[in-house]
Amino acid sequence: MATKIGPNLYRTSVYIGKDTNGKRQQKFFYADSADEADFLALEFKLNKRKQEDPIQITLYDAITKYIEAKDAVLSPTTIEGYRKIQRNSFKDLMQRKLSDIDSKLLQEAVNREAKTLSSRGRQISPKTIANANGLVTSVINFYFPEKRIVVRLPQKKPIQYATPDGEQIKAIFQATKGTNIEIPVLLAAWLSLRMSEVCGLKWTDIHENYIEINEAKVYANHKQHSKGTKTTSSTRKILLPGYIKSVLDRQERTGEYVTDMSGQAIYKKFVTLLKKNNLPHCRFHDLRHSCASIMLQIGIPDKYAMRRGGWSSDKVMKDIYQQTFTSEEINVANRIDSYFNSLIQQ
Repeated sequence: MATKIGPNLYRTSVYIGKDTNGKRQQKFFYADSADEADFLALEFKLNKRKQEDPIQITLYDAITKYIEAKDAVLSPTTIEGYRKIQRNSFKDLMQRKLSDIDSKLLQEAVNREAKTLSSRGRQISPKTIANANGLVTSVINFYFPEKRIVVRLPQKKPIQYATPDGEQIKAIFQATKGTNIEIPVLLAAWLSLRMSEVCGLKWTDIHENYIEINEAKVYANHKQHSKGTKTTSSTRKILLPGYIKSVLDRQERTGEYVTDMSGQAIYKKFVTLLKKNNLPHCRFHDLRHSCASIMLQIGIPDKYAMRRGGWSSDKVMKDIYQQTFTSEEINVANRIDSYFNSLIQQ
């Protein structure tokens, strides 16, 4: 109902949602009488409902509504990825009515995308197209669960990982020793932490002989976001090797987190040091691949490798019915530490 706010001036409002910070937003209507102000608000609400009708809503607006409906359960990086798809992918479809999009239209859009070059003049990757198709299909199913969308996607190309071997890891340890990314490199290559877990590690997570992994920090929408770990399996404790403990003990504690660098800053410094020391290029995440490969090489059982790296498994028997004994886990950690100690001390 409109309220009087001045001589011959009435105001009413309509709730229109929340902004990116979760703050409620309202649209205000002003008129010479209460009835006129209420009429303007009602007219706006009716038009808004018409626009949000699944029969009328465009794919672009449907994606926005889909994100808003799930923003409490999606990570910031996932939302940012969805926004990027909304801006850049399937441009010919974005203003089409969602109700009109079927398998034929989406297949045609996929075909066009596969023939389109990116802004850098490169062919759009099959993975990028698959991600865009996955979002569009999910949005369609969200509004029209009875629809059956079937699309043939471009064949994905096998990923060529540049996984450093033991000798290369040794050289990387030497190149980063004494730098501000020594600890991130040790945590990734030796303890198998993800970049987000390295950035999210607090000093309070470090104990006398183990560390706790229960937080991750990711970069999205031009700022850092703290969140839980990637999966329930990623929340874990890892026995802390004496060498890494000694490096941490020497580190000056200037804040809440072990490193105050962003993931992007760590990656740039890492790549620069590789180039400066004439080492083969690899991603920072490839250090985690190296740890997994080394554990396989030295015969660490899958269960303990998965526990250390925080990988989840679809093998229910291993996850639920088999037990991990503390004494055996210590033996496993000792074998892994022995290998990496040999690299450090040579």
